[in-house]
Amino acid sequence: MLNLSQPPQIPQSAPKSRILEVALQLFSEHGVAGTSLQMIADTIGVTKAAVYHQFKTKDEIVIGSTWLIFEKLLATVERGS
Repeated sequence: MLNLSQPPQIPQSAPKSRILEVALQLFSEHGVAGTSLQMIADTIGVTKAAVYHQFKTKDEIVIGSTWLIFEKLLATVERGS
């Protein structure tokens, strides 16, 4: 089970960051339920196996993309302070 009390330990490698950015875009367009791992892979131009190599489950992608939003929001707030 995933622990949501702390940020996930997701190293921000280029492939992981790209997956999270694309997933976030697709989630906003199609919703989480309407976005498949295959859609994410197709948009990036990789295989679904390549996505699974970076993230074990779709839930990890959802949580990672959510933290990405929070990080961007925090950076915006900090710049405004």
